[in-house]
Amino acid sequence: MCIGAKLQSLPKFDIWHGFPSSGSGHDVFGFVDGHAGGTITIENFNSTDNLAFGGYGYSLASPPTETIVAGNDVMTLSDGTQITFIGFNHKIF
Repeated sequence: MCIGAKLQSLPKFDIWHGFPSSGSGHDVFGFVDGHAGGTITIENFNSTDNLAFGGYGYSLASPPTETIVAGNDVMTLSDGTQITFIGFNHKIF
């Protein structure tokens, strides 16, 4: 489950394609262990946005797996969820 919340207004979410898109405000993209899964693509992720992980046990010392693929950051969570940050060409952690 990807939960997108925007402090100023709700982010755009294309339910047909599963593309949450970060807007101009502060966005929080939340993922809950065991309720996520699949592939999520996030566009326009920027330095004012945040990620929230529930139940994964991640920390800065033990972050999710990340690789750079074709100029995009691809993060893989322990439950198999794969998050691609389009145009974000460096690792978050």
